[in-house]
Amino acid sequence: MSRYCTISRTVPLAESAKSFLCDYEDNNEDKIMSGIFSNLKYVWYASGRRVQVIESRTGKRVASWTFDPLSKDNTRIIYLSEIPCLSKEIPLLIIGLECALTGGTICIFDILTSKILRSIQMKDIVSYIHIIDCGSNIFPILGPLNTFDGVVAVGLVGGDVLLVDLCQQCIDDARASNAAEDFIGEIDVCQIIPLTIKDIHAIEDHKQKAIQSGSHLSIILNDVLNTKLPHFILKGPKGEDRIRFNKADVLVTSLFYSPQLGSLLVGYNFGAWQIWNIVNMTLVYTSPVYEENIPVSHFAMQEPADDPRAFCYVWAIYSNTDVDRDGFPIAVMYSLNYEVKDFHEGYGYLYQDLQSCAVRFQTELAAVGDHSEDIKGARCLRLTAFNKGCSSRTSVQDSHEDTLTICSMVWNAWGTKGVDTYMSIFDLNQWYKEQMPSSPQQNCSTYLSYICVSDIIDEVGNNSYVLDVLIDEGSINQFIGIQKPEEHYYPSALAYGNISTLRVLYRVIISINF
Repeated sequence: MSRYCTISRTVPLAESAKSFLCDYEDNNEDKIMSGIFSNLKYVWYASGRRVQVIESRTGKRVASWTFDPLSKDNTRIIYLSEIPCLSKEIPLLIIGLECALTGGTICIFDILTSKILRSIQMKDIVSYIHIIDCGSNIFPILGPLNTFDGVVAVGLVGGDVLLVDLCQQCIDDARASNAAEDFIGEIDVCQIIPLTIKDIHAIEDHKQKAIQSGSHLSIILNDVLNTKLPHFILKGPKGEDRIRFNKADVLVTSLFYSPQLGSLLVGYNFGAWQIWNIVNMTLVYTSPVYEENIPVSHFAMQEPADDPRAFCYVWAIYSNTDVDRDGFPIAVMYSLNYEVKDFHEGYGYLYQDLQSCAVRFQTELAAVGDHSEDIKGARCLRLTAFNKGCSSRTSVQDSHEDTLTICSMVWNAWGTKGVDTYMSIFDLNQWYKEQMPSSPQQNCSTYLSYICVSDIIDEVGNNSYVLDVLIDEGSINQFIGIQKPEEHYYPSALAYGNISTLRVLYRVIISINF
């Protein structure tokens, strides 16, 4: 498949952008993390307590920050996520910190001013962050989260999952102001007011108290938050205890909000995951524990184009999050059968009342083709689903012929000859047409294609190490012929572009047609 790929443009980073991280990394064991913003205009790099944002078009640094540079506290960045901004073109970053003295903190970083707008103290070290709502009130049904001004899900070491009021208006006010008193930085952090599910009947009163004290409300989604108990209990939907772990050994390794399900998916490092309905704050599903206890690192959700039943599909990637560990990720697609699939005008379909969850397809993320020799392990970098024309329809009469539901998976595989990066594309509609096999068959290219990204970027440099790959959703075009799509034996042609960030600090645009 790589023969259909070309490098459209390569943008090297400015020397100041390189030195910001490289000088720090020479004296530090922390490895570089990187991510691409959804608008493709910016790329972030982080290492240790430093973060910087690069303009992808020019390679120049536009913002940077070093957390508590004079302190002896061993502060380091654990996780970063983008906060899309409705009113401004330039998004924000939300950063999770590990602090030896204070535990965990989440900080809102403004790229435009290169300042910390707000910091919120957590009770434990942050392990994962996921933005559910950035103040746009996305919830179709009234529930406790409608009281919040933006919602961020925070996973902590120990297994706790908190739904935190983002207080988006306060962040917007600080962003628009130049007054120092409007910025709540690393020292004068905001506190959280934790509520259990039993407390949410009086959430309006708690909201007023939080506003008066300058605090952030948070709802404890699971019932792990009990300092008297030394263990984590994985619960089932009926409240039964499934399994226990030492709290110190448990991490939340993945969070994903699905608007179509009105639910938050929670993945743990011991190989289990859950579905929480955050409209009524109930546990809907708990998966079996994966036999090898591999962490659940990524989620994605796909909808079939024209299935009249209330079916949808959830991808879960079981992947080691540590670099250079032996073993290969497993990508598993589950079918979720719901009782109800209602259409909400201006919102789309909403699935309710889960009936069953079953494995329908799985594949190993390993080396492909000539690169399969001497490969020892791999790690998933990104999982992204593109559901064009499904639940985003504005009316139920819209045609299904222009719908597209694909999923891209990106992973690094390493061995004695170095590291290679791969991307696969799974087409759900074509998988349906192939009678829904449970694993890749010998001729699976009609619904599952593979690309070796490393082969494409070899000309950039021998030391290239891919940190992230993101497909430009706006560039995905589906071939439309004279015949109806179901009359084509082979899948509809796709054309798209993606952006890669490399360990040698380049930015590459790759155009792919197949």
